[in-house]
Amino acid sequence: MRCRIRDTNIGWQQFRSRRDPIVRAKTIGITLFILGAAYLLFGSWLLSWWYCPAYLAAAQSSQAQPGILGNDAVTIFWAFSGPLGAVLVAAGLFLSSRAQTRRMVALLSFLVVFLVWVGWPGSFAFHAPVFGVGGGLILVCFLTTAWHLNNTRRRVSGRFRTAADFRLLAYVSFFTSAWGLCGILGVPSLALRPEMAQHLQTHSMTVAMAVKVLVCLVIGWLLLALSHWIEATSRREDA
Repeated sequence: MRCRIRDTNIGWQQFRSRRDPIVRAKTIGITLFILGAAYLLFGSWLLSWWYCPAYLAAAQSSQAQPGILGNDAVTIFWAFSGPLGAVLVAAGLFLSSRAQTRRMVALLSFLVVFLVWVGWPGSFAFHAPVFGVGGGLILVCFLTTAWHLNNTRRRVSGRFRTAADFRLLAYVSFFTSAWGLCGILGVPSLALRPEMAQHLQTHSMTVAMAVKVLVCLVIGWLLLALSHWIEATSRREDA
């Protein structure tokens, strides 16, 4: 009897030793997710309703000087709220999903490199061919994604096919917003060439295209979120 109790205790200790790292990783992941979500909601959204008007008012002030705007702690907190908040959310989800160690290291390394690149203070020179190459890559990725998604759509039915349809429509909206952003930065709005934009008076066109880009992004994210929700609820019902 004592041997059996001892074996049970040893087995329980071994189970706890294997379980504790998983529990810790899941706890850390959930904590990072909550912090990232709170940072996104407060910093990138709620704070923007106050910060953006204040920034514009300071920029239009007669005492404004080059180099003064954008150097305070509030600006840094607000500027990093989008990318850093999103990185924290993704890192938290990766940790809480019990991914393999190599996969976890690779994913977290990518997030760190991505965040450093986004926050790098250096300036970049404008080269039109770079935007052309980037646009071509986006086009190829869109066509490839649409083709594979359609192949997946043929193998499913019911609500799963509806989710695939919404996802394809979301990608169409995202590609359309990228095309509109190309028109804002390049031809015809010429936002990256302010002298030519002022000469051609493209401001009203830029505003109209910016509104369309925003609407396409909102539609795309709504459709993508709806597709995932439909797919998740369908899987729970089938289970």
